[in-house]
Amino acid sequence: MVRPAAVAVAAALLALLAGCGGDGGEGAAAQGGAGGDDPAFESDRTRPTDASEHSHDGEDSALAPRTVQPADIAELGDGVAPGGELSMWIGVNMCGRFLDIPPAGPVGGLSTDAAGRLAVAPSAGDDAGHDVTVADVMELLDLQLGTAELAFGEQWAPKEVALAPGAEPTALAGTSFATGDGCGEEQGEVQLWYYTPEAVDTGEDVRMVVTDPEDVPLVGDGAALTVAFAPTSSLPTLPPAAMLG
Repeated sequence: MVRPAAVAVAAALLALLAGCGGDGGEGAAAQGGAGGDDPAFESDRTRPTDASEHSHDGEDSALAPRTVQPADIAELGDGVAPGGELSMWIGVNMCGRFLDIPPAGPVGGLSTDAAGRLAVAPSAGDDAGHDVTVADVMELLDLQLGTAELAFGEQWAPKEVALAPGAEPTALAGTSFATGDGCGEEQGEVQLWYYTPEAVDTGEDVRMVVTDPEDVPLVGDGAALTVAFAPTSSLPTLPPAAMLG
């Protein structure tokens, strides 16, 4: 059943895809980077990023994210205790294109399935509560995420993705993307979009983390998170499976 916010969220997705458009521009990343040497993408933004430099709070849209720190996400809940379970949604978005999530785990109480569901079910001896973070999910999926950087491990071979319409596909395995690199014809930014269960339903009050996103704890049954390399002008988008429920 389509959620009440599906139309609003779909509109945000269209805005995101539009931000990635280009007519034959240099959209694909080279091995080990994503266009950071191209003067078209030079920026005077502070790198590594920080919340004040990259805040989207002033944007005139109910769907515009609120830029926060990992500690602000921790205030939303206690996480899960050993023997408990949270069911969440996980997405990886490259310039407006969601990647298929590989089934993985269970490892340390974490597992993913092909639909993009993330189960957090620690047993005795596993990390629990706020100690279960996005970094644990990234390790499970063979990704490295940090301030201004997203890198893909060998588990992603032979997956390729075109970062702009008409661009040559980029092999993801062994490739890293950094804030300031090209995302289609725009400058890209490494972001984490965090949806509370309420934000999943309404599409509003989405949190965005750009500083230490790997430290964000997993809290809230029914929450969703998207790891993204996206144009700085784009709006967050729910993982596809979460849009459909």
